[in-house]
Amino acid sequence: MYRNKYNNFKTLKCKSARIDGSVPRYTYLAIWRINKMEKTKLGISKMLFAAGAFVIAMAGGYIPSILIVLYVFLKEEDLWLKRMTLKALVLICVFGVVEIGLGLVPDALSAIESLAYGFNGSVNVKAPRELFDAIIVVFEIIEKVFLLILASKAMKQQTVRVPVVDELLDKYI
Repeated sequence: MYRNKYNNFKTLKCKSARIDGSVPRYTYLAIWRINKMEKTKLGISKMLFAAGAFVIAMAGGYIPSILIVLYVFLKEEDLWLKRMTLKALVLICVFGVVEIGLGLVPDALSAIESLAYGFNGSVNVKAPRELFDAIIVVFEIIEKVFLLILASKAMKQQTVRVPVVDELLDKYI
C-alpha cells in the first residue's frame, strides 16, 4: 500500500489482465481512507445526530427540537453540530410562522362571509378558502421534503444554504 500526495487515498498495486487475457499490467485501485468518525458524548456520530435533529424537527415538533438544541448547547463542543441543530429549530419556527400567516387568510375569508350573512348578504368564499387550504397542504409537504433533504445532507456533513436562517446563525453563533 502506498500513500499518495494528498494523503486521502491508499493505493493498492495489483496485477490484472486485460479482457482478452493478454499481457498483464499493473493497475492502481484507490480506496478512500475512512477517517475515525467524530462522535457525540452519547456515542453516536455527529452526522447521524444532526440528521436525527432534522427528522425530529420534521416529525416531532417544537418541544423535542428545543430539548435537542439544549442538549447540544450544554454538552457538545462541536460548532457544526450546534449550527445544524439550531438550524433545524429555527427552520421549523420560520415554517410555522409562514403557515400561521397562510392560515389566517381562510379565517379572514370566513369572517367576511359571516359578516355578510349578518347583513343579509350573500358572499361565497368557499373556492378561495379551499384554495388557501390546498396551498397550506402543499407548503407543509415542501417543509417536510426540505427537512428530509437537510437530514440527508447532514449525513454527509453538508448543508443547504438558507439565506435568512444562515445569516442569523452566522451573526449569533
